[in-house]
Amino acid sequence: MLICPSHHHTFTDITAILFWIFIAAFLYITERDSLDDEMAENYKSVPHSMWITLLNLSGESPLCQYSQAGKIATGILGLFATG
Repeated sequence: MLICPSHHHTFTDITAILFWIFIAAFLYITERDSLDDEMAENYKSVPHSMWITLLNLSGESPLCQYSQAGKIATGILGLFATG
């Protein structure tokens, strides 16, 4: 049986949380001034952006009118969410 030391889990947890915050902040920057009112409303602050990003991480995609940079970011997010 393979037993992982707890410090490996801590590193993974911290890395995942930092990735989540980084992508949420990036999407906040790219989507806060969106012409689509729903996008602008959901990305009006970093905490709001974190919530929508968490939904994207869980496989839900409630929004679809992303900018080009937002589409790239959510594509990268999808790769890590499924990996």
